Amino acid sequence: MNWYKILLRDNMVKNPLIADEASLNGLGDEDFECGKQIENWNTGAMFKVTEAANEGDPDDVLLNDVPLPVFSPRLQAVVTNSGIRGIQFLPVRVQRWDGSWLEGFAIAALICVSNL
Repeated sequence: MNWYKILLRDNMVKNPLIADEASLNGLGDEDFECGKQIENWNTGAMFKVTEAANEGDPDDVLLNDVPLPVFSPRLQAVVTNSGIRGIQFLPVRVQRWDGSWLEGFAIAALICVSNL
């Protein structure tokens, strides 16, 4: 079995976009790390840039004020195509400072957790 560690703040873009507000439909960050599949996910969950200083280039792991890994479509494809299992991708909306939307981002919720 192979084990992987995601480095959330390694090799970042020079001027990263930071989503400083999140709406997770009443769920907390612990709900995404407990090792259980999240049923009936509400796709209205969103991350938002509310301060001009936080506008920048979106990275493959979206910087945000909730300690959750939010993956770009490109990183989701890499994980999926690598055969890595145990992650449930939950689509979220990401709104930039100017009101435009970034497409395809998702929370990477751990559904396979080891006690090692």
